[in-house]
Amino acid sequence: LYSSAASDVYKRQLLDISRISRNRISLTVEPLNVFNAIEMALESLSNSIKLKRHTVNFDATPSTVFINGDLTRIVQCFSNVIGNAVKYTPPGGEIDIKLATEQDSAVITVSDNGCGISQDMLNNVFELFVQAKQTLDRSQGGLGIGLNIVQRLVKMHGGSISVASEGTGLGSRFTICLPQT
Repeated sequence: LYSSAASDVYKRQLLDISRISRNRISLTVEPLNVFNAIEMALESLSNSIKLKRHTVNFDATPSTVFINGDLTRIVQCFSNVIGNAVKYTPPGGEIDIKLATEQDSAVITVSDNGCGISQDMLNNVFELFVQAKQTLDRSQGGLGIGLNIVQRLVKMHGGSISVASEGTGLGSRFTICLPQT
């Protein structure tokens, strides 16, 4: 059985994917500091991070990188990707978040030393309802919607998201690129 909070998250995700698929989602775009959006995402996950006793390293050089974006949706993207790192990294694990700039893009990288992603799953993680095989350490898995929503929202902001992993048990790295203002 899912907890009430998890059930609410799944309901919101299903509504979001429905709205996005039917082009019924609009963005309220304004200049926003990516650093602040990452901080907001980390704050929303602080209890989960504490419960799992993770070490989170946040390297933001420079700390003022602006994009034109919808703050709520950008925070949603960061919360989802960081939340997955929290969920799929064993207790006491390490999560590294890096904010940098490359050419005209803000580049946000979330790396962990968690369960990783098998090579055969790497090309499919952003597909709707796709999940890696559930094992005991991945029993917290969701519906396979979150990363698809993130990919779609990032594209709506003119950006891209990619994933890398050396394989099962070797952690993963998600990279989000968004155009700077």
